Amino acid sequence: MLQEINPFLILMLQILSVFAIVLIITKSSILNCKRQFVINRYIYSKQNGIPCFLHTWWFKMWTCAMCLGFWISIIIVLLLPIKNNIILCVINILAVFGANWLLHCLEELLFYSSEYFKVLSRNSDGSGPET
Repeated sequence: MLQEINPFLILMLQILSVFAIVLIITKSSILNCKRQFVINRYIYSKQNGIPCFLHTWWFKMWTCAMCLGFWISIIIVLLLPIKNNIILCVINILAVFGANWLLHCLEELLFYSSEYFKVLSRNSDGSGPET
């Protein structure tokens, strides 16, 4: 069924699916308590010496949009393939991952720009944000 759909639409569906899943897991308030639990476990394991691989991996998966985006890109591209060719699949994974990374960079830029302008508007003398 997906083979009959325009490959560009499938690519857009893949990119938006990966972006939405990664944004929900790494930044949403819905999963904030789960993310905070993983962060606390990671911090606790660091205090006891070098954290184990599992704590570090889970910490990166719940807090880093780029780390999680890579793995989610692989899963989404394998679930919604454009063509059943391994080389095109790898290229598709890299394209979806790259687009996801760019969207998250844009999202971060917009977020921090809005924070900057909030601080700037609160500052009564207009000299800029306090550092």
